[in-house]
Amino acid sequence: MKFTRIKQLYFALAALLLASLACSLVEAPAATEQPAATSVAVATPEPTQEQKPEFGEILLEENFADNSNNWYVGADAETESLVEDGKYKVRILIPDDSFYWFVPPVSISEVDMAVDTEFTEGAPENAAYGFLCHFKDGDNYHRFRVAPDGTYAIDKSVNTEQSYIFEWTKTNAINQGVGATNKLRAICSENHLTLYINDAFVADVVDTSLSGGSFNLMVGAYANNQDDKNPIGVNFSNLIVQKPLTWERPTEVLMADSFDNNNNSWDIFDENGNSAQIENGKMVIKVVDTDSVYRVWPGVALSNVEMTFDAAIQEGTQANVAYGATCRYLDNNNYYSFSMDGDGYYTLTKKVNGTLETIIDWTQSSALKAGVGETNHVRVVCLDSTLELYANDQLMISSQDASLTAGGFALQAGRFAVDDQPMSVTFDNMEVKYP
Repeated sequence: MKFTRIKQLYFALAALLLASLACSLVEAPAATEQPAATSVAVATPEPTQEQKPEFGEILLEENFADNSNNWYVGADAETESLVEDGKYKVRILIPDDSFYWFVPPVSISEVDMAVDTEFTEGAPENAAYGFLCHFKDGDNYHRFRVAPDGTYAIDKSVNTEQSYIFEWTKTNAINQGVGATNKLRAICSENHLTLYINDAFVADVVDTSLSGGSFNLMVGAYANNQDDKNPIGVNFSNLIVQKPLTWERPTEVLMADSFDNNNNSWDIFDENGNSAQIENGKMVIKVVDTDSVYRVWPGVALSNVEMTFDAAIQEGTQANVAYGATCRYLDNNNYYSFSMDGDGYYTLTKKVNGTLETIIDWTQSSALKAGVGETNHVRVVCLDSTLELYANDQLMISSQDASLTAGGFALQAGRFAVDDQPMSVTFDNMEVKYP
């Protein structure tokens, strides 16, 4: 399954108030996600800022010069594998929505692992490869998947129940197509799942569901392109497995964006008049649908995140416009949402397994500049159970909630049903750090 954009709907709890009154809203459950074959095409910009942590004690350095470490080799009805030419070569013969794991000669639960990969055959949208960690059996594991169509995901299975920690997302860090090589590095340590692709940092998400177990290489062969039944081929080489160092909070800016281009892999879109586009040095989200909010996310995932940005209403009736940011975004049924409106009100809500709850109801603040054309400098912090919202350097929300731990972050904008005028909001000067 890969992510398909679905708008989120607003519905008023009571009649919408005009002018200086804030709007109390509840969101309707979103439709279910669709298979990858119907996913929305997105841009493929450049990777985010490179980040290179220190290395720990090396436990395994495998160059596949021979098979002295007894990797699984041979052929059966579903797979072929061999060690040859300094590579571990794997073929999945039938793309049927299955994945296969390959057991290494060492076992370690908390792990820092890196490998060079080469996608050798098959439809890019049918393939995925990477690592498992905290692997106990086929029903319990964390999984890092990279696909040669330019997407990646992090998910888990706990007692057969599968769920995403971060949904399939596009990033230009991935070299695409048949013949493409990619260096992958994954770290599973202290409940953090961290991923680098070609030395570019792309994700640090948190999950406490699993511990113990070990790690594996993995290859998946899916049926997203049902017209292509060709086998999936992946080569692995230069595998290095290390003990991870003690996890330390990154102190540098992990992503900065002045929106002069789409180098940070934002999932820009244009759908029936609703859009998120980079225009004239700004991210512009436009919404024409009544009682709707749309989100746009980059190719970087952080569960714990501090993001700052400038936001301004570009068009629309100020009482009809909401904007802000989302963190811990897993899908349209799981997220925290920080919203502000054009009248100077703000709110904090959460949705957990499709149930919407208000954490902080709509409240007016003199810290927010009201009106069309006014720029507000916004800061959002999601750190463990702490949720904070600042406007123009003044704290408006400081709340505690531990319902959600995983997921990424997004910018958002939406319109209410005050009138029929479309709205648009601009975002600029964004910085993303670990809080």
